[in-house]
Amino acid sequence: MALRNSTRQVAQETCFSGVIFQSYLDSYTFPVFHGRDGDTSHRDFVASYAGNPYYTGTRLYLPPHHDRRNDTLVLKALLHKKPVYWGQDKPELTNWEAVENAFGYTLEDTNSHLTPYQVSETRYAIAGPVKVMAHEESGTPEYDARVVHVWAPNLESTSTADYETLINRNTVSHRNQTVHAVEDIKVAYGQRFQELWHLIIQSATDGLGPDQTTWIQSALLGAGCFLRGCPTLLRNELLEVQFQSLRQVLAEHAKKGTRLHLKLCIYTPGDFPDSLVQNYRDLANEVSYFSVGEGRDQGNVLAHLPHSDQSVRPVLVNAGDPLSFIGNGQSKDFTVEGFMVANAGGFNPQARNTSFLHNVRFNQQLMIPENWCLGVGVGGD
Repeated sequence: MALRNSTRQVAQETCFSGVIFQSYLDSYTFPVFHGRDGDTSHRDFVASYAGNPYYTGTRLYLPPHHDRRNDTLVLKALLHKKPVYWGQDKPELTNWEAVENAFGYTLEDTNSHLTPYQVSETRYAIAGPVKVMAHEESGTPEYDARVVHVWAPNLESTSTADYETLINRNTVSHRNQTVHAVEDIKVAYGQRFQELWHLIIQSATDGLGPDQTTWIQSALLGAGCFLRGCPTLLRNELLEVQFQSLRQVLAEHAKKGTRLHLKLCIYTPGDFPDSLVQNYRDLANEVSYFSVGEGRDQGNVLAHLPHSDQSVRPVLVNAGDPLSFIGNGQSKDFTVEGFMVANAGGFNPQARNTSFLHNVRFNQQLMIPENWCLGVGVGGD
């Protein structure tokens, strides 16, 4: 009888997960996963794991200074995501009727549940295991990995919550000229990036076995479209702040001892000042557990992820958005997030994975604050 009841429960959970999966798909006005000529293999692969508690076993990580009295703000942020947000709402890409029917909120609700300041100040990482599809052409077998979803400060337009909080609050008008308090902006921005890297390292190394290490691959977070709204001079100064923040975090981990390797992937180094790219190269020469990959091959965050050594946990960092579903614009999103979650453009078939299942409605445990992990400054190993 116990076995029969257990089987029935698994069947019910699988059915429920299938309904949630379809609800997420219906929230978009286009196919979520890339597939040429009607190929649904990636979608079907993800759907096959939707009822598997291991691959929906994500955890939420908070920065160490988080005030637990603000847990309600985190819950609001989790439960009122827009399917797509690209620095502004994209209603033409979203089926809001389906969102309201399935998840119980409207576009207007997403724009009113938190103030811009609350959105910017409600920060966390979500991380969990994924299954990566086998890819015959590259000789890649099916394997387990981990994906960390984090949100760098979003300054891609002057209307984002982070722009309001980090830039506009440190800007004054003088003689009809806009004057940025650059040093104040740099301090606040640097604190955000130190927090970001601590969250990445903590969530990537959480739960490692005693003989395990972790290999983390990340793009240059917050450095591309997320700086699009900034004036050029300020943009270049913030890029330097990003570098100094990472350098400091790596130094802190070196003092403690580390069980990780961080590879920073710069797909188009020509898009950035030569001095900045050289700084990262020099840092890689100084720090044994840090390396830099550049260009279409080694600079592709979704390529060359180690997976054959069971003592090494492979981790990908998704450059997400705090307002959107995980995957954001999915197959139409030609950024790291769309490539990583939905194989946008079909450019990375070797890295198709189940990270779409990290969306909150698959992970009921994320809605219980007692399950959240409060950071400790330097991520645990």
